[in-house]
Amino acid sequence: MRLLVQLMLTLGPTAAAAQPLPGAATSCEHLASVNLPNATITLAEVVPAGAFMPPTPNGGGGASGQGFGEVPAVPGRVTAASAGLGLGYNGGRGVPPMSALPAFCRVAATLRPSASSNIRMEAWLPIAGWNGDFRGTSPNGLGGSINYRAMGAALVDGFAVASTDTGHRGGDTAWMRDAEKLTDFAGRAMHETTVAGKALARAYYGTRPRYSYMIECGGGTNAALHEVQKYPAD
Repeated sequence: MRLLVQLMLTLGPTAAAAQPLPGAATSCEHLASVNLPNATITLAEVVPAGAFMPPTPNGGGGASGQGFGEVPAVPGRVTAASAGLGLGYNGGRGVPPMSALPAFCRVAATLRPSASSNIRMEAWLPIAGWNGDFRGTSPNGLGGSINYRAMGAALVDGFAVASTDTGHRGGDTAWMRDAEKLTDFAGRAMHETTVAGKALARAYYGTRPRYSYMIECGGGTNAALHEVQKYPAD
């Protein structure tokens, strides 16, 4: 019997009182010039509502990135599809299709906290209706792909969201022989992605996120626990 563990973590509240949020401090395209530690921004563009298509197939080492289909609308039923996508990602409502995503500012970057690091990350920032909060998400299993499905679920709920491929691509395991890449996979990739994602949100909206969350299941809980234990301020 497989045990599916869902872990929801609330990380680092930055303000308690709800308040009206200001308009964007800069345009999406201007985020390409934001100076971030250990980061090279490779893309900053507005994606119209319903227009996003993943740049590569959702395969790789992380089950949460693969195309298992929609979560079944049967409460409590666990199948390969529901386990792979994570019933906890979106309150049991299922993961929205890409065609349901609102317009957002998409920023992609490569993070290099070490000489051998090659971490891909993306941040998605709602054009309208930002809820004032940030959510980070990590792929399951051995990583290797950005978790676009979980990013879509967070975006629909109004979060500024960021995800990472954990420092390598696909299911190849050669990276395991590199100590720095192992460190990235173990949690540094999610930390660096969180730092960059929050900085981009602050630059875009003119205010930093009030609260930051990770909502994970399966292998993604490893990154969430690592964040709490080593980078509690994230």
